[in-house]
Parts: sequence; structure tokens; C-alpha cells
Amino acid sequence: MELTQEFPTGPILDYQQNARPESIAGDILMCSGSGAFSRMIQLGTKSDWSHIASIHWVEFGVGSEPRLMVMESVEGHGVRMVPLSSYLSDYASSGKPYPGGLAIARHVDMTPEAAAAGTKWAIPRLGYEYDKGEIVTIAWRVMSGISGDVDTDNQFICSEFKGRMLKAGGLEVYWNKQGFLAPSDYANDPKIELLGVLQAKPD
Repeated sequence: MELTQEFPTGPILDYQQNARPESIAGDILMCSGSGAFSRMIQLGTKSDWSHIASIHWVEFGVGSEPRLMVMESVEGHGVRMVPLSSYLSDYASSGKPYPGGLAIARHVDMTPEAAAAGTKWAIPRLGYEYDKGEIVTIAWRVMSGISGDVDTDNQFICSEFKGRMLKAGGLEVYWNKQGFLAPSDYANDPKIELLGVLQAKPD
């Protein structure tokens, strides 16, 4: 299903019935947040989309049930991995869902090999934290349209982090003409398709 810059109304993906059974490694979590930083990105890019993350299946021990996890770069935290379910019930340990809309999309050329290559690139960067100065720099890049460098290893906005994961797997995202990769660019790429809007808390 085609993506646009407006948050979709459907189809609806129930976490247990659709999202878990149908998600594959390398899928894209697309968020439309309501916080101040999200609004800044939305205004600067003229899009409802404010955050991009990568979805992966992870086994935490022999014989354990795989968990559906999100790898992402987040302002105030940096690069981390969290359960996708936390977005639906306990985002940022708040006891509440993510403040905004959630959707899942997929690059049509995604393969297990491409997803594995992206994960291999991302794992060494887990735990890196932004400082306040870097957050301001990243926000300014989005708002002002100043060219950014997606090849940097120590400063990412969320969409660039996922972009580097895709690039490691031999895939690309259509870029805007300003030189940085924003959440809105994922909606512009004809090879990235909407799977559905994520709703309902997991059991």
C-alpha cells in the first residue's frame, strides 16, 4: 500500500493477530509523534512522520521465544534496542503507549540477508548516547535543511540510522535534495510500502 506524508487511517494491524505473525526482520516502524521534538521535525519536513526505527526478531537464549524488537536512534538516548510491545503499553517506562501514531512499512527489496547485514552494522553502535549539543545540532539540520552526512559514525537522526542499516544491506532510500535523510523521505520512496497502522496493546 502506498505511503503518503499524511498518517494513514488503515489497514489496521493488531499486535498479536497481524503485527507479530507478519513482521519480518528489517521492517520499518514509522512514527507520528506528538512531542515537541517530533513537532519540530514535522514542521521542518512538512510531514506527519517524525521518527523511523528498524524492526527485528531476537532470541534471548536457547529455546526462548523470539521477541519482536526495535533498533533505533532516539533523542536523549542515542542508539538502543527495545521491545516493539513497549511502544504499545510502556513507552520510555512511562506505563503509557507511545504518544502518537504508529505504522509498519517494508522495503520491497528487503531480504533476510539484507536485514542481517543491517543488524551487523548496527549492533556495535548500541549504547551510544547523544549529548544535548548533538541533539540541538541534529534538530537544526532538519529544520534548516543544512546538508548532513549519512556516513558519520557518531551522530544520527533516526532516519539516517535506519538508512545506514538499509545501505549496509545493499538497499537505498530516496533522498530529498537537501542532503540529509528525514523521516518524510521514507514516505516518498516508491519502494517502501505501508503494511498497516499498529494498534492494540499486546496481551
